[in-house]
Amino acid sequence: MAMSNLEMQLHSAQKNLLFLQQEHANTLRGLHSEIRKLQQHCSDLAFELTMMSPQSQQAGKNNMDPASPAGINFESKVRVLNLNKGSYEDMRRQNVKTKK
Repeated sequence: MAMSNLEMQLHSAQKNLLFLQQEHANTLRGLHSEIRKLQQHCSDLAFELTMMSPQSQQAGKNNMDPASPAGINFESKVRVLNLNKGSYEDMRRQNVKTKK
């Protein structure tokens, strides 16, 4: 029995929907993988900052003048760590809202 035009359109729409759902799932998997990599990088940077040698920490304290290169470098690292943390939390909240 031949399919009517409406049945063919329905079948095509269902196939398209399935394709989009699969692509969406693949995209989410990729994004979650990227988030995990960025979290690990952020943790690594936080560890490096924490484990700086006492001499480096003292040098950093002496150079906390924003005009000094060391002060700018240290402050920008801390700022990046805080931004990464906030960005991840925003993405996680958005993902939770999307699932509901």
